Amino acid sequence: MYLKLKTSIGIALIGLIIVNTYLVPSLSHPLIVTRRNITLKGYSITGNYLTAILQIGPGPSLQILIAVFQEGKGWLGSVKLPLGPSNKPSSVKVSLKLTCPPPPNAKLCIYVKEGFLWKLIIKVPLIIGKVGPLPVPYFN
Repeated sequence: MYLKLKTSIGIALIGLIIVNTYLVPSLSHPLIVTRRNITLKGYSITGNYLTAILQIGPGPSLQILIAVFQEGKGWLGSVKLPLGPSNKPSSVKVSLKLTCPPPPNAKLCIYVKEGFLWKLIIKVPLIIGKVGPLPVPYFN
């Protein structure tokens, strides 16, 4: 009985070592973190539309989510923007239709998708009737 148990445990340990050595590294996908500069150059609000201008530095492809959020009410509008790889900086103009004109306590939020997760990179309070440079660099 003891020898059968000892042999079974030995075979199980050898099997576990083989699986951990060969199979697990080939199945694991580490989260590849990219570095790309994203700057909010400015925005304007006209009625129920928000237009934002983003300066995006060179780098690999990524997805950006631009949204307007109000505390206590939720999302007033959002848009996803897929960007391909780039070798030079580019300026992107994004137009966003809102459910209602944004109140003074609304915030403009910009997210970047990393792997399967969305990461908040920019969150600025909206200043109604104001357009101007808002440098917010993004480094992760």
